[in-house]
Amino acid sequence: ATLEYMLPHLKKATIGATFVPALGSRPGSALTVNPHEIAHDLADILGGTARHLPAPFLMASEESAAMMGREPDVAATLELARKATLGLYGLGGTEPGTGPLIEAIGPSGELEKLTKAGAVGDVSGIYFNAQGEYVPSSVEKRIIGLRLDEIKSIPRRAVVARGEGKVNVIAAAGRSGIFSHLVTDQATASRILKSIS
Repeated sequence: ATLEYMLPHLKKATIGATFVPALGSRPGSALTVNPHEIAHDLADILGGTARHLPAPFLMASEESAAMMGREPDVAATLELARKATLGLYGLGGTEPGTGPLIEAIGPSGELEKLTKAGAVGDVSGIYFNAQGEYVPSSVEKRIIGLRLDEIKSIPRRAVVARGEGKVNVIAAAGRSGIFSHLVTDQATASRILKSIS
C-alpha cells in the first residue's frame, strides 16, 4: 500500500529499467496487494517495461505453493526478480491494518503463533523479531515470492514504510539487514531515531 501511495509523487523519466514483481497478488481483500500493477505503473512513470507474476500472493498449502512455483511463467519471473539490482519493499506488522497478511492468517491462529514466537513484522511474508532475527513460519512456505536469502542477495534493497504503527517494525527490519535504504517521512524518521537511541 505504501509503494502504491508513493507512485503519484514520482517524476516522469526514461530509465529503461524492467520492473519485476517479486511477490504474487492478493486481490479482492480490504488490503489489496497487486505488485504487478505497481510494476506496470512504475514502468509507465519511469519509461521502462514491466513483467507480470501470474500467481496469488498466498497459496492454500505448501504443496500448492511448490507446484505454482514450478509453473514456467512464475519460475521465469521469480528468476528475473532474483537478478534485480534494486528491490523495493513494503513492511508488514502484526497489528490489525499493518499488512496484507493479517486478515489472511489471523483466523487460522498462525498470527498468534508468530507473535508468541516474538515476530513483530514481515517483509514479503518473511517474519522477524524486534532484534531483527528471522522467525520461521509455515506462512512463508505458502507464499509465492523470494526467500530471505534471495532478498538479501539483491545489491540494493529499499524499504518504503511510514506511520506510527510501523516505527518498531522499521527499526527491527533495520537491525536484520533486510534493507540497505529506507524511504519514509520526517515524522516516522524522528520516531525511529528516538526508539533506537
